[in-house]
Amino acid sequence: MRFRRHGPDGAAGTPVHRRASRGAASTRLTGRHTGGRPWRRRVRRTPSWCWAGWRGTPGGWRSGTFLLCTPLCHGGGTTADLALAAGGTVVLQDGFDAGAVLAAVERYRVSRLYLPPHLLYRLLDHPLLPVTDTGSLRRIGYTGCPPSPRRLAEATRRLGRVLHQTYSLTECGPVSRLSPDEHLDPRLLTTAGRPYPDTEVRVVDEDGATLPPGGTGELLVRTPTAMVGYWRDPELTSRVLRDGWLHTGDLGSLDAAGYLTVAGRRDPMAIIEGHNVFPREVEEPLRAHPDVREAVMFTTTDPDRLERVHAAVALTDGSRATAEQLHRWSRERGRARCAPDTVLLLPAIPLNGLGKPDLALLRTLADTAGRPTPAAATACATACATVTATATATAATAIATAGACEGV
Repeated sequence: MRFRRHGPDGAAGTPVHRRASRGAASTRLTGRHTGGRPWRRRVRRTPSWCWAGWRGTPGGWRSGTFLLCTPLCHGGGTTADLALAAGGTVVLQDGFDAGAVLAAVERYRVSRLYLPPHLLYRLLDHPLLPVTDTGSLRRIGYTGCPPSPRRLAEATRRLGRVLHQTYSLTECGPVSRLSPDEHLDPRLLTTAGRPYPDTEVRVVDEDGATLPPGGTGELLVRTPTAMVGYWRDPELTSRVLRDGWLHTGDLGSLDAAGYLTVAGRRDPMAIIEGHNVFPREVEEPLRAHPDVREAVMFTTTDPDRLERVHAAVALTDGSRATAEQLHRWSRERGRARCAPDTVLLLPAIPLNGLGKPDLALLRTLADTAGRPTPAAATACATACATVTATATATAATAIATAGACEGV
């Protein structure tokens, strides 16, 4: 197997060669420490779902190159393990920069990427994508949060039949998958695919009763790879593991064909006038607007302890849409109670270290009345613009150095 280090300047380090076993695996911690036994069980499961799922991909792992530009502790690290265990090549980057990723894809003929949805969107929005040779890509895996169906359709149109979605949890590993072929069906782009053969999923209401197809409730999972428990936290373990089922804290539904739709975490859900409001219900109407590039729901609590729903929106380049127009659009195309109290326009959605929307940062934009303040919004917009400008300059340097595009 081979490592290549690809830094922001586009330089490649000397490959390090090392013999690896097909059974190689490692333990990664993304949050609370989980017990050790489930990881050994997961290793035994690896040949059944990983090798079978990827063996048929053109190029195969052994001759493939995986680009890792996200934290090792998340899904990209596990994918890197698989590539190395099969004798493939892994190109390492210090972090995500859309331009640098495109440069590496062309220079090293990258065949596999792992990108959370919001990083995938930034790759699609980068001005150098149309002039970059991405023909080597065979698989782009994504997970982490519910994606936009419109952006997924755009990704398939521009990058080809390469998208592979996995709904996964640290506590049990992969739960369901949506294959590249299934991404060709627009009706399935709102789903997370169907559960793996050895995994059971139930949807239950607040009393624990199983809901019929289409009903939205908490997702319970039963799989041979579920954790034994949280490290030295028996109280939390007893709340999450009950009667052989893992209570995920995620909300979703199953349709009659067995396709799973994830509405989001129970925590971000808001209760407005006694009704549950899920992130997807707020975000999807906004994402359908032709001028909206990204939309994320976040909540605040006002002095009366009432929840307020807000939406942070990043517009496409050159758009003149206003917050008032988007608010009206949302009310006309979604449920009235799901329309955000405030639409906050930003140059880009701020992300945390795992490439997911930084909800905590967005909440800091709110004043004591539970509404974003103009001063805070301006400060956040300025910070986002600075980061975007710096990333663009770095990307141009990386691509010019790598020789991916002439005249940059």
